[in-house]
Amino acid sequence: MKLSIILLGILSLSNLLYETDSEEKQRWILESHYRQSTEEQKAQFPYYIQCGLSNEDFEFLCSVVSAESSENYDGNVAVACVIFNRVDNENFPDTVIEVLTESGQFSTVRQGECNTETTDETRKAVVEAYLNRPLPTNVLYFRADYYFNWGTPYQEIGGNYFTSI
Repeated sequence: MKLSIILLGILSLSNLLYETDSEEKQRWILESHYRQSTEEQKAQFPYYIQCGLSNEDFEFLCSVVSAESSENYDGNVAVACVIFNRVDNENFPDTVIEVLTESGQFSTVRQGECNTETTDETRKAVVEAYLNRPLPTNVLYFRADYYFNWGTPYQEIGGNYFTSI
């Protein structure tokens, strides 16, 4: 019964979105319905809505996460968490895109290596990072192979070494 109600709501929402003319309006409608949904219903929404991003920004974020970390799920969650921590930190830009494209920050963006296709597992890892924030908010840096020689080493996860300030 519950599943039928959820599916009926999603189908009604799909019809409404089909009739809506602009992407911006569609996103606004989805976000509005998302905020009013139960936790069980929220899991049925597109990943990008669950993270409060446009689909384009979400997919770019996922491609950077894929390029910056291994195929390890925990590593993907940790890299995404650092990005979200930076968005929330006053010393970094306020949006995911600005954080990712900030000069000198993500080598895969600078070198154009983040054009990889993302997997559904990477998308799920990004959503988990956004919703659960498994790393402390002061973990703002990572690199491959070894810790920075400044800050406080936090933990090695998925082949990257994470540092807090």
